[in-house]
Amino acid sequence: MSKYNVLIVEDCPLLVEYYKLLLNKIYFKEKKLFFKINETTSTVILQEKTFLENIIPNSFDLIILGTMIPYLEVAKPVLIEDVGCVLKQKFCNAKLMVIASLNSNFRLYNILQIVQPQSLLIKKEITGSIFTESVLCILRMENYYCKKVIALMAREIGKNNVLDNIDRKILFHLANGTSTKKLPEYVHMSLSGIEKRKRKIAVAFKLTNASTSLLIKTARIHGYV
Repeated sequence: MSKYNVLIVEDCPLLVEYYKLLLNKIYFKEKKLFFKINETTSTVILQEKTFLENIIPNSFDLIILGTMIPYLEVAKPVLIEDVGCVLKQKFCNAKLMVIASLNSNFRLYNILQIVQPQSLLIKKEITGSIFTESVLCILRMENYYCKKVIALMAREIGKNNVLDNIDRKILFHLANGTSTKKLPEYVHMSLSGIEKRKRKIAVAFKLTNASTSLLIKTARIHGYV
């Protein structure tokens, strides 16, 4: 029997129980697979350093990451990209499944490029059978993406539309009322560098100009702020 240590990172208790139920169904169906399940929330991952410090690196084989991340009053944006990168750094050998509640193709593509999960599913499209197939695929060292994500990958391949951590910080502070002139105090970059970043974000968003109001409006559409 193969034993797998699983970490579920999800802020909705009901979804945690659902994922555990599906994993147990896989165990009863396959017989040769046993899952030892641990659970936590994105809040714990990002705010409680002792949680990660007390866990042995690479102690998980599979991480299931949901995207219902609550708003936290912190000095930087809290996004699935942030949580995913923390988990990938700590548990670099673990297979990562992201289950997204997002509708923005732009954000989904950014998650693919920045977090690079072995599986990316859309919550509104997921079924028990899709979840099961995804788990079995990535345990066989195969990637698994839902149909919408596969189509997105084919359409966006070769494009440089990824917003990194600095870009996301700029959007966060602009949305919270910080003027462009004061951004160097928060982002630790020259004003000319920030202006260049704003133009880069505008191009990624396919905007005609890099005005602050337009950037904030588009960032809200895509769920960045």
